[in-house]
Amino acid sequence: MKQHHNNEPIYRALVEAAPIAMVMVDNRGHIVLVNNQAERMFGAVRTDLAGQPVEVLLPERFRAGHPASRHDFFAHPKARAMGAGRDLYARRRDGSEFPVEIGLNPIETAEGPMVLAAIVDISERKRLENRFQQVVESVPNGIVMVNRSGLIELVNPQAERMFGAVRTDLVGQPVEMLLPERFRAEHPASRHEFFAHPKARAMGAGRDLYARRRDGSEFPVEIGLNPIETAEGPMVLAAIVDISERKRLENRFQQVVESVPNGIVMVNRNGLIELVNAQAERMFGILRAELIGQPVEVLLPERFRADHPVSRHDFFAHPKARAMGAGRDLYARRRDGSEFPVEIGLNPIETAEGPMVLAAIVDITERKHAEQALRESEESFRLLVDGVKEYAIYMLDVDGHVMSWNVGAQNIKGYSADEVLGRSPDIFYTEDEVRSGLPGKHLRLARDQGYFEGDVLQVRKDGSTFWANILLTALYDETGLHQGYSKVTRDITEHKRTQETISRALDEKTTLLNEVHHRVKNNLQVISSLFNLQALHTSDPDVKQVLAESQGRVRAMALIHQLLYECNDFTRIHLDDYLERLGQLLITLNAPASSRASVRTESEGFPVYLDLHRAIPCGLLVTELITNAFKHAFPDGRSGEVRITLSWDGQGDACLSIRDNGVGLPEGFCFEQTRSLGLKLVQRLAGQIEGQLERGRSKDTCFMLYFTPMMEDNKT
Repeated sequence: MKQHHNNEPIYRALVEAAPIAMVMVDNRGHIVLVNNQAERMFGAVRTDLAGQPVEVLLPERFRAGHPASRHDFFAHPKARAMGAGRDLYARRRDGSEFPVEIGLNPIETAEGPMVLAAIVDISERKRLENRFQQVVESVPNGIVMVNRSGLIELVNPQAERMFGAVRTDLVGQPVEMLLPERFRAEHPASRHEFFAHPKARAMGAGRDLYARRRDGSEFPVEIGLNPIETAEGPMVLAAIVDISERKRLENRFQQVVESVPNGIVMVNRNGLIELVNAQAERMFGILRAELIGQPVEVLLPERFRADHPVSRHDFFAHPKARAMGAGRDLYARRRDGSEFPVEIGLNPIETAEGPMVLAAIVDITERKHAEQALRESEESFRLLVDGVKEYAIYMLDVDGHVMSWNVGAQNIKGYSADEVLGRSPDIFYTEDEVRSGLPGKHLRLARDQGYFEGDVLQVRKDGSTFWANILLTALYDETGLHQGYSKVTRDITEHKRTQETISRALDEKTTLLNEVHHRVKNNLQVISSLFNLQALHTSDPDVKQVLAESQGRVRAMALIHQLLYECNDFTRIHLDDYLERLGQLLITLNAPASSRASVRTESEGFPVYLDLHRAIPCGLLVTELITNAFKHAFPDGRSGEVRITLSWDGQGDACLSIRDNGVGLPEGFCFEQTRSLGLKLVQRLAGQIEGQLERGRSKDTCFMLYFTPMMEDNKT
């Protein structure tokens, strides 16, 4: 490349504008030119680099050998990458090293031959390459990366262990060395096809794949292929899984199928038998060699065979584990033509040959005999129910008529079994309840919801009433048909009386607390009126101011008791409502100063509560800050706004801020060392609230109180 002297300014401008670092070196190895990118890269200005040996930009360990490489370049100058095939590093002024790629270009100048080096910091690429290497090294599968020529470029430790070879023995070798001999000849054609149409896919889907270890042993594998683009060209990344264990488990599956006590029959989508176990052979009296490949209908009685294919097709259309023929009797057929009752559980499974259904078959002949014994035991259960005397336990038919009656029912309701069997449950309800349809409503609720439970007033045979807890449960048979109801009744009259006594006591306590808060509020208002009266009898403005401030504090406390009196919740106050009403009260109390400023209350809409012992100091704190704002923030007729904001800090605490846009605090004001009685009081009140008071840093005067409010369950 020729460089004429009159073009040198243009050339230098191009070098300066280049987006990568550029360094020009003469044939003696001295730096002639560096651009801005190179200054930033090496942390040195060009005046410090110009005239220096280029070796100052290399780590110490490379400097001695570099002049020979430079002389070789000038002896045979041509554009090329420096150090191709090996890692290159540069050195910053502070001594730190970093990996680089360097492109060398010879140029002819008026001062003689030069070389222009384009330098790229590849630290980020190295980091990503290391990340890629770390990922490959850490994955649990064997990873092998192969280039277009079929040579192995990379293997991870899992692949080394899988094939019993170290990576230095594998890298650079044809990938076919990892295949059994019988597959090697055909593999290059498959590889060429993959690179011709690269896409992520499973290799050898639908057939068994095997790999070969260094010792010559083979093992079954699954392989996933993923094409990737690299600086060296397209590659394929093969993720290899040794499925020896899966094959072993498949064999174990066969062993389990053989060992289970039930008959197992596996059937394909076409209804042909694929597998039977020894129990099924014994159950049907047929050898598996005679069953495999036969339609499954050979195991059914003749009368069921015609309809069975439809059921089978329905199962494969909507495969899920279920019992076959739930709710009806199933029968199977032995080789000799005899039938026997069975239960069948169906489980869909996916296999390499497609979907199958695994049928677990149980001969329930013995269970049928046991059901008869169960029916006999029901009589024993009836005797047990009759032995319960504290609860009325009885059965109703679907219309609600009494079908059974135990001794407990007779004791509670006064009717004998002969008097009540077959009668309507209306006799247990008052006339008003019967007219309102309550007995029928209870039956409908039980039928619709499965059960109904509640406390109702019941009537005994002698006409006396009592409170009862009833549990009415709808009963269904195996087919889901409604069979009636069971009803359990317990006399809770004494329990109701106790509840009513407690309720009356609570009402009396509530009334008393209400009266206390009402009287406290009235007394505080009297004190406020006394302050006001005292202010009318003095002409001293300082005394008037003190009395007004004291009146404001008393009115703030009185407002809390007013709110408690109004809401009848004596444990807490709704802080949003309190601040809204307190703001309006303070406007009234601080007239005429408050006429120049407005008070605005804002909240995020979430309820914030404070208990009584913290609500009072909170109200006093707000009163002090707003009164102080009216007093000092808006002098000489200045107008403005005082804003009360209640919000959440995102960590479970509430933030109450008082901000005004008045003249602000004096220069050099120190909140912590103030001599103001009001602000000292504010700091003490913040401690009583168990909160933290901070002063805002904006030009407006702003104080923020962070505190933990009460939750909905009345806990802080």
